[in-house]
Amino acid sequence: MISLGEAYLVAGRLEEAQALAERLRALTRVSHERGHTAYFLRLLGDVAARRDPLANALAETHYREALALADELSMRPLQAHCHRGLGTLYTTTSVWFRRARVNLDFPWPTVIRMQATR
Repeated sequence: MISLGEAYLVAGRLEEAQALAERLRALTRVSHERGHTAYFLRLLGDVAARRDPLANALAETHYREALALADELSMRPLQAHCHRGLGTLYTTTSVWFRRARVNLDFPWPTVIRMQATR
């Protein structure tokens, strides 16, 4: 079923992908299938990340929940997908990156030093 949700996502049918993922997440929580729950949480994160910028916090929450379950269950491929989703989300929403795309004179060495000290 995760493949169907991903197909909906690729086809741009976000409503169907979200509805399927939420319905299946509820079913897997009832049946205590935590591995499947993690996959559906990642799918919900992907859907939220493709919505307007106001859904970024929701996308991050879903990715982090999926990552926590994947870490606990040692699901390495899912961990990688969650990290990729979070990285993409952070890259496309961070203030300094948006400024850098608009302004080519943006001080990249300063940004790199600032990021390294955090």
